[in-house]
Amino acid sequence: MDTGVLVPPARQDTGGTSSIFLGGSITGARDWQPEAVRLLRAHGFTGWIFNPRRDVSFSEEPGIWQEQVDWEREYLKKATVILFWLPAGADALTSRWEMAEFAAKGKILVVGIEEGVARKKYMEYVLRNEYRSNAIVCSSLEEVCAIAVRKA
Repeated sequence: MDTGVLVPPARQDTGGTSSIFLGGSITGARDWQPEAVRLLRAHGFTGWIFNPRRDVSFSEEPGIWQEQVDWEREYLKKATVILFWLPAGADALTSRWEMAEFAAKGKILVVGIEEGVARKKYMEYVLRNEYRSNAIVCSSLEEVCAIAVRKA
């Protein structure tokens, strides 16, 4: 079944269909998610893609902020695979928290960290050594997407 890309605040019953969550930098990062969607589809993925980057700019207003966090938490939990991409130049503080949380919970993670991201070596080391059964570390967005499709 060919499904779509879900962005907040939209919600959808995905019925257990294979899915990939696009985790990673949004604030202060280039808009890498459209390229990830293109790559996932090019590798034959037909399931749901959960993209937390809104179509309109994000607001820190309490109601909108809470809606965003609740949406992300819901779809991080529902995803078959969580793809994390940390591009250079972004702090990715929330993504780091989510990566640690879901790695510890045993969720399948496929992670790519560009050169220039602070503490890249540390994150890769911990993921490879502490979470090797459920976390795969990659070197490019292309590789992250290809492996995420295989794991989904």
